[in-house]
Amino acid sequence: MAQGSPAQQGQLPAAAAFFNAVQGALADSLKTLCQDQAAVGELSVMDAAPAVAGTHVAGMCAGVRDQEGWTLRLVAPLPEALTLTGLSLYMDSDEIATMRGRETASEDDLDGLKSLTDQLFSGVGTAIRAAFGGEFAFEAVTVECKAVTEEEAADWFPTEGFVAEVPLSITSYEDSQMFLAVTEATVQELAGRIEANNPAEAAPEPTATEPAEDTAALATGVEIPADESLQRILKVSVPVIVLLAETQATMDEVLKMTEGSVVQFSKSDEALLDLMVNNKKIGSGKVVKVGKKFGLRIEQIGDTKEIIQKL
Repeated sequence: MAQGSPAQQGQLPAAAAFFNAVQGALADSLKTLCQDQAAVGELSVMDAAPAVAGTHVAGMCAGVRDQEGWTLRLVAPLPEALTLTGLSLYMDSDEIATMRGRETASEDDLDGLKSLTDQLFSGVGTAIRAAFGGEFAFEAVTVECKAVTEEEAADWFPTEGFVAEVPLSITSYEDSQMFLAVTEATVQELAGRIEANNPAEAAPEPTATEPAEDTAALATGVEIPADESLQRILKVSVPVIVLLAETQATMDEVLKMTEGSVVQFSKSDEALLDLMVNNKKIGSGKVVKVGKKFGLRIEQIGDTKEIIQKL
């Protein structure tokens, strides 16, 4: 990392603003996904690549417009990564303890880690769009798990970019830390947006006839009532349904159904199931076992703007 260079020194305010927006998104997402049992502290920008050794998990994502390669990378110790995944899948304490004892991640573990990483990065994308504007959308492209030395782990962090330490607290376990890396190209774009939209010069104070825009509207591009109205809307309960399959049958066929009858569908048993809210499809996923209950691991889901428009 070359954060001592004049160019990178000039980008430090943008990097700090980026990590500040990310901190809130990670905190909210982990709290929701991990049943209020995980929390992150204030992110701190590091002036050198962290000394990481041992078995770690690295989740990489891409998606700032047409940038090539990865954009963000989240690195965590394997036990903490598996614990967060187990909590997100509603596993019980015994199952999580078994996961934490593993020396490496299984294919199923990596699938769960990618799903969790995808959801975390989706929240980060929403926060960045709200803070800076623009078409920022992040998607996990790969998750890898391996035992590394400090020299090998250094390849996980950008030689030209920024890394922040992320304090991590998980209920019933010792505090730990993760690391979030962002490429210099991403920070350069954010720095350009900060300069072009300097709040001190470009953003007038809201008046009685010119109310401030709500952050949810900034994030989605959809007009949403602000303040108390928005909070009331967000607290409304809606039916969430997983649709197995559909078919057509005559009334005669329906009336002939008895216990033991089999209704056949054209949908493959390997196809994703539809996730429905208010009878509107918002995504799809695979069936998973959550403890002794049924669950759906989301593989595809629309962005915030698309979901709001459907609902």
